Amino acid sequence: MRTTLTLGIFAAMTCGLSAQPVLPVGGASVAPGTTVAFRYGPVNTPHPSWTGGTEDHADLLFSSTTNWVYSTAAATPNGLSFPTANLAYSSQGIYNYFLDGPGGLDIVGYTSFFGSMNCNPGYRYFKYPFTYNQSETTSANCTGDNLGTPFTRTAQVVLDGDGYGTLVMPFGTFTNVLRIKRTHSGQDVGQGINVTWLTHEYYYFKPGLTFPLLMIVDDVTNGSSNSQTMMPEPSMVGIAEALANDIGIEVYPVPATDVAHVRFGASGKLMATLIDGAGRTVWTRDLGNRSPGVYEEIFNLEGMASGVYAIRITDENGGSGAKRFMVK
Repeated sequence: MRTTLTLGIFAAMTCGLSAQPVLPVGGASVAPGTTVAFRYGPVNTPHPSWTGGTEDHADLLFSSTTNWVYSTAAATPNGLSFPTANLAYSSQGIYNYFLDGPGGLDIVGYTSFFGSMNCNPGYRYFKYPFTYNQSETTSANCTGDNLGTPFTRTAQVVLDGDGYGTLVMPFGTFTNVLRIKRTHSGQDVGQGINVTWLTHEYYYFKPGLTFPLLMIVDDVTNGSSNSQTMMPEPSMVGIAEALANDIGIEVYPVPATDVAHVRFGASGKLMATLIDGAGRTVWTRDLGNRSPGVYEEIFNLEGMASGVYAIRITDENGGSGAKRFMVK
């Protein structure tokens, strides 16, 4: 009778000389009115230690597709039963309700053909903002019914930003991807009901999308294992943009002396950051809003100590590019 909610959804920024994506405020919030098609298949194994390298899932195979339809909670048949919810999605007759706030995305409850559950307050799905090496542990208490039999749920959620880097999928290669591991454990207890579970969920987020590029779920309920892998349909809006959403940069002359010429291709609201060899920020410059194209900026380096530096360009969606160069 237990419903395992598997919702994912993001943007990013960089930290130091390596890109470490960040799930920002609202980064796991699919807009009402959106339908996301997910392909389901056998479970694949996450790389145990993923810190800036490549995780390859190009060989994924999928057997079925399911649509997740997002709406406001008020627009659903039972929305009035969840007055704190402001976001919902439905799939195969199940409605899942969430509170989308500045601190994160919280589960409020669900309704289905076999019963319902209500959590007041809700319990954590994703925390905002969230990044690599960050962790959070929360707990929850909920009440519900299964085919008319009341039950109570006690649960714990542990969130870990446990990986980042380049993700290879059957439909393309994505850089600057954040992996969040969500460990969900708990127990449902009622008359004739005693369900205990432990679920490990991995979500892979790429800047510019509001749904994950990959979900891996490994669940054990009352000793029985159930695992699956999910990815969005490659034709989903935003996939092509996400493949291209990394900024190419050229710096000349090398070595540089008084000035550095930086040529880059990007669009949107852009920022430039100069970083020294120790990873410290020397300065940050607002480059304004740009239409798509190739641009060149000249930056003054007078008075800077000799050594290795990096120039980094970021856009408002978390796309980034960095280039090292020498100053003499």
